[in-house]
Amino acid sequence: MTEQSISSEATSLNQVPALFKKVPWYNGDVNLDYGGGKYDTATEWLLENYDVENLVVDKFNRSPEWNAENFNKASRHCDTVTICNVLNVIKEDDVIDEILRDASRYAHEIYISVYEGDGNGIGRETTKGYQRNQKLREYGKFFEKHFNYLIKDGVAYCHPKKGNNND
Repeated sequence: MTEQSISSEATSLNQVPALFKKVPWYNGDVNLDYGGGKYDTATEWLLENYDVENLVVDKFNRSPEWNAENFNKASRHCDTVTICNVLNVIKEDDVIDEILRDASRYAHEIYISVYEGDGNGIGRETTKGYQRNQKLREYGKFFEKHFNYLIKDGVAYCHPKKGNNND
């Protein structure tokens, strides 16, 4: 996997992402929370409100053993994947493409949100890492490689294309 030139470690927030309040959760589902950060606030919220098991993976904020275990669990059964405010803190297009390709392997329902920053499309280094400052629709060039998708109310609703890794 291509390495990020600017770490995303300091971008982890202790909150329930707005995306989680827009996903149509079903009791008993398993979600792979790709880049889910170091806090368990969202995991606890999903369990308490929807009885959803949230498998957080985050290469900067969880141990390799933790990540391997959760990827392994997700490979056995996973209903949804969420990618909340992750793509916007990555400078390299190749890394974004690799994350989306990888996410498409785990579930047929993938939900993506980004923090758009100032929305001017000019990425820059910040005190906590990197911010692309792109609107969600500008990530379409990445989405269309791997998914059929619809963007609505700040969420990309994605389904892996036939012939992708998830078939």
